[in-house]
Amino acid sequence: MSAQGIHSSGGTVENWLADDPLAQEAIASQTIQGAVNIATETALASLPHYQKAGIQAHLSVPVVHGGRSIALISLQWKQPCSLRPDELTTIHLAAQQVALVLTSFQSD
Repeated sequence: MSAQGIHSSGGTVENWLADDPLAQEAIASQTIQGAVNIATETALASLPHYQKAGIQAHLSVPVVHGGRSIALISLQWKQPCSLRPDELTTIHLAAQQVALVLTSFQSD
């Protein structure tokens, strides 16, 4: 079963993560992937979903449990954005907590 949750202050959001290289790499490598300024990233700047949505920065955070990616947290900004190391650590810890919550509802 596939589930998603979306929050945006800008209304309806199209889910394009299945086609996004940052999301795909985050899931495959099980490591946080990001771009702090999409306009300077040649491989990303030309992608229609970034242009259409006006996304200028993107952080893809895999939610990993038992050695497998079970979900993805995608944080997007409409302006270039860089995060401090402590902010990245907090986001990583939050993803670990999400993994625990998600797996606590699974039946054995």
